[in-house]
This record gives sequence, C-alpha cells and structure tokens, in this order.
Amino acid sequence: MLLVADAIKDFSLTVSPETSLTKIIDLTKQLREENIENQELFVVDNTQLLGIFKLFDLVYLITSGSNLEKMKVAEVMKPAITLQLNYNYQQALSLMQENNIMSLPVVNNYGELKEIVTPKIITKRLCKELSNTRKELREERKKYHKIRTENNELATHIKEKIQKQITLK
Repeated sequence: MLLVADAIKDFSLTVSPETSLTKIIDLTKQLREENIENQELFVVDNTQLLGIFKLFDLVYLITSGSNLEKMKVAEVMKPAITLQLNYNYQQALSLMQENNIMSLPVVNNYGELKEIVTPKIITKRLCKELSNTRKELREERKKYHKIRTENNELATHIKEKIQKQITLK
C-alpha cells in the first residue's frame, strides 16, 4: 500500500500566528514572483500546526474594509484538515476533493507539522511507483522465460533418455 509519507514534500508556506495580514499580502507577492502556486498558508507556532489561512479569504477581508495592519492571521485562520503519516494516497486525494483544497498538512501524533502533500506530489510518486512495478515485471518475465526454457530443455533431455532406454530394451 502506498502511504502519504512516501509523497510528502518540503514546504516553506508557514506563518506565525502573530503575522499581520499586510505581511501576508507581501508574502503572496513574493510567492507569485517565485512562481510558487499555493492557495493556503499554514499557521504554525514552533512546530505545532494551529490552523490554515486560505488566500481566497484575504480577498474577502480586503473588500470588507478590515484594518489589515492591525489584524493578525490567528484572528482569521480556520482549523486545518490534516493527514497522519500513515494515510494512503486514495484517502488523501478524497479529503482534498471533499474539502476543495489542493494541499494537506501532514502532522505527527503530537500535532506537529511535518510536511505538505499535494496532488502533484502524489502523481509524481505514483508514476515512479508504476515505473518501478514495470521494471520488476520485466525482470519477472525474464526469469519466467528462462525457467520455461530450462524446463523445456530438461523435458527434451528426459524424453530423449526415456526413448533411448526403450530402444535398448
């Protein structure tokens, strides 16, 4: 069974709970300049995942006239949907689809944020796994054909010996 732990990727899209929303705007500009596409920021205190802030919510806050300089991300974050390291790919993808999200934080048993899993990472891992399976299958076929050839040769040899014994009698 393929586990999410096999597909986790490094990430740097975390902010502290005290980060102001104006700093988040700056961060999103920086991410765009670096061609990093992400829809969520993860609110982390030390290694503890506290919540998630969707960048779409930032649009709402800007249009609502909220004072973004005084507002901290901890005030507007939402609880994060998380994965444990032992989830499989199917469960991860189902959670993403059900909740309309493109990345899931992976936490350990203590709620510490470890990594992020995305459909793109899962796809790459599944492609690699498929490639490995194909290679293994080719090797197994080679072994099968070698054994089959050896068996045919042995059967021919035995048949020849039996016919010799029959003709000697």
